[in-house]
Amino acid sequence: MIASGRTPHTVGDVMTRTLITTDDATTVHDAMHQMRQSNVSSLVVEPNADGVWGIMTRRDIVTKIVKENKSPVDLTVGQIATRPVITVPPQTHLHEAANVISEKNVSRLLVEKDGEMVGITTETDIFGAIEQFGWIPEPE
Repeated sequence: MIASGRTPHTVGDVMTRTLITTDDATTVHDAMHQMRQSNVSSLVVEPNADGVWGIMTRRDIVTKIVKENKSPVDLTVGQIATRPVITVPPQTHLHEAANVISEKNVSRLLVEKDGEMVGITTETDIFGAIEQFGWIPEPE
């Protein structure tokens, strides 16, 4: 985006295209190490037996493990992952994505194209784009 000189307007412009994934059977302990090694705050969880994607975030670990005084060694990602995920297509305008984030009370959206997960975008991605490139509201 920076090299092109084009101002980002859509989720596809700001999304991270590399998804860091795990599966339901991974222990939360191992998933936490994967998150730390990959320097990410969430892992996309591959579809379960019902074909539903999930996500496990740092917040899930804090609220479902630490707050509940449980062991990350004894629980699997599938036991704490949030399902279903909230998805948007890549052409979703940033203000629409911000609306979804606000309405659904989430901080991440998976980006889906033709039935495949192609990226993830976060509040941080949107904030960074606006801070770097500015924001001009669309005419109503």
